[in-house]
Amino acid sequence: MATVGLMLLYACCTPLVATWIARSLETQSVPISVADAPQVDAIVVLGGGIATLMRPDGTADLYWHHASDRFERGVAAFKAGKAPCLAIGGGDAVIEDAPTLSDWVRQQAIERGIPESALIVGGAASYTTDESEGLVKELRTRGVRTILLCTSAYHIPRARLIYERLGMQVVAMPCDFDTRGAAERFSMKLLMPRGLALSQTETCLKEWIGLAAVRLGALR
Repeated sequence: MATVGLMLLYACCTPLVATWIARSLETQSVPISVADAPQVDAIVVLGGGIATLMRPDGTADLYWHHASDRFERGVAAFKAGKAPCLAIGGGDAVIEDAPTLSDWVRQQAIERGIPESALIVGGAASYTTDESEGLVKELRTRGVRTILLCTSAYHIPRARLIYERLGMQVVAMPCDFDTRGAAERFSMKLLMPRGLALSQTETCLKEWIGLAAVRLGALR
């Protein structure tokens, strides 16, 4: 059993396995450019891509981190006239007295030239499910039925299903890809274990588990 465990751990640490699992999620949606995106009622940017740091004086500093491409695509789509409003996912402040993540992103959007009247900001949320429920409630008040969903490519399958279950017609705009799509090629380097590969494997396995849970919930 110990040998099997070590072999499994080794496999999960290889970029080969990490890339394979990531692609199994990312290939479920077709990449589209901003120019090719259709007209919709609203653009929805899911939370993520932000980190918080506490300075020595006790104040908080928020800054862009991984997955910030979600925000960039959403802003680009809005400026291209793909929808009249931009909805921003919520998130709890991870440091006491820090602004909520959604409020911080809202300010970033305003600084990018997005009119405040066009912004819809989600409330505090810990998961995609409660984030989506809060956003959809606000979207319905504006008569929104079709959305352009901007989130990380590996997250699209679960997020799309959640929003569809809430009555939205979803056009997926996957971004923040972890793989290179058709450009992926085998190399012996992919067999060398790496800590980053293990992290990617864990993230994608959790996403598959979450997707299965949503699908099972949809059957009830």
